[in-house]
Amino acid sequence: MQQAKLQQIDQDLIRLLRERIAVLAESGIPPIDSQLSDCLPYLAQTGVPESLWQNIVTGCVAALKSASLSHNQIVPRNITAIGGSGMMGRFFTERLRAAGHNVNVLEYNDWDNAEKLLSQADLVLVCVPLKSTLAVIQKAAKYLRPTTALVDIASVKTPMVQAMLEQHSGPVLGLHPMFGPGVK
Repeated sequence: MQQAKLQQIDQDLIRLLRERIAVLAESGIPPIDSQLSDCLPYLAQTGVPESLWQNIVTGCVAALKSASLSHNQIVPRNITAIGGSGMMGRFFTERLRAAGHNVNVLEYNDWDNAEKLLSQADLVLVCVPLKSTLAVIQKAAKYLRPTTALVDIASVKTPMVQAMLEQHSGPVLGLHPMFGPGVK
């Protein structure tokens, strides 16, 4: 019963976000700061955290901007996010899916599927806690094609990039997103 109710709420939220994006498209894209300041009095009354609203507004503006791109210009890539169910992993997988890519998630209990998920990936994004990053890079690298890009989002760069370069003969990239799930 609760699951059905949650699914209905999710469907309602998606419908409302579509309507919001349509209204933005009709009226032009107002600055994000303006949208936030207009809603702050209402948010304070409802208890909606400002950071949540900022994510929604930013996502709607990004969806509107990307919707204006021709889908013919976007070549969907196969992406596997290791740790894609965590807070940062979900952040990236949602945006990559919204951009039209095929995203799979590999979690700590999914390594039986690692060969399938990693060997077919154009990009592997390592989104695991810092203490696990080096071990995951080493474990994942043996499944990657030489053309697969291996990317980490850890806040510590030197050992992660060094490990990727040592373990993978293909392209590697160390990213630092400069934000976190709890940052306002």
